[in-house]
Amino acid sequence: GLGLSTVYGIVTQSGGYVTVESQIQEGTIMRVYFPRNHTPGKTHSPRQDRTENQEGYGTLLLVEDEETVREYATTVLRDAGYTVIQAPNGVEGFALFQKDSDTIDGLVTDIVMPAMGGLELSQAIQRLRPEIPVLFMSGYPDRGNAQMAGLTANAAFLQKPFTALRLLQKVSQLFGDHKGK
Repeated sequence: GLGLSTVYGIVTQSGGYVTVESQIQEGTIMRVYFPRNHTPGKTHSPRQDRTENQEGYGTLLLVEDEETVREYATTVLRDAGYTVIQAPNGVEGFALFQKDSDTIDGLVTDIVMPAMGGLELSQAIQRLRPEIPVLFMSGYPDRGNAQMAGLTANAAFLQKPFTALRLLQKVSQLFGDHKGK
């Protein structure tokens, strides 16, 4: 699905590039190039991308079927101070929400997932808690924009691939007004 486009987006956002060589009956070679870091001993983490006012508060339900994206977003959000409950699909996400609905302050969900997509999941959750804010994510900009039409004011869209800073900005904007329910 979106694996290669996600990798390409992250690599190019980091100033790198990807090359592909393919030969019939020989296989495919993919090379990923990143710019050299000329600062010895210095590393970078998503926590360093956060601005001063982005200290997280609250519990977010993160529903994403692509494991690498789910783990990345979970790490970024936890490093920022949020408690994250994660699920690999909408069905499991809804079950987790039903179990812990009183403690969950917001939903972060992929739009396109098998079995139960993010829009269907958000509608099911908002039938139980209409005020819960929802951040939709998608690698398909046309689907995201089309499915966002007609949603409540407490919803936003985040285009994949995204940086740690962009994720934290969107979460802070959307969930900032809902701290402490």
